Amino acid sequence: MAARGTGVARTADRRDPRPGVSGRALLVVAAVLGAATRWGIGELLDTGTEGVGWATLVANVLGCLLLGIATHDVVARPSRARLGRWQAAAAGFCGGLSTFSTLVVRTAEALGDGRPADGLADLALSVGAGLAAVALGTALGRRLVGANP
Repeated sequence: MAARGTGVARTADRRDPRPGVSGRALLVVAAVLGAATRWGIGELLDTGTEGVGWATLVANVLGCLLLGIATHDVVARPSRARLGRWQAAAAGFCGGLSTFSTLVVRTAEALGDGRPADGLADLALSVGAGLAAVALGTALGRRLVGANP
């Protein structure tokens, strides 16, 4: 392992969960792909009208589904390689894809515009669908990867 503060790249240490340089690069690429996917969903589904933000809902629910699958994979069969893939999938792709801040801003705007039913419906639908998607993703992960040891 490189000495602290030397700026020399550290060698792989099984106890260190932080990604190395290649893991960081994978995380960045995954984040760009997630953001591009989100943009594409927005182009396809954003109607620009009031009410439910369908593009935000689809992006967030898809992110929850994928996160459920990825999390089950790393929990069921933990390894450094799986942890690296999980970091890229979770923080990278799903982080770039999903957008909690847009959901909150849309809800706040609806409440501020005197449309509390729209804002609260959007919030409730997003949270409910997100929880269902995580559960479905975990179940799919169990089928794809196998049950927890």
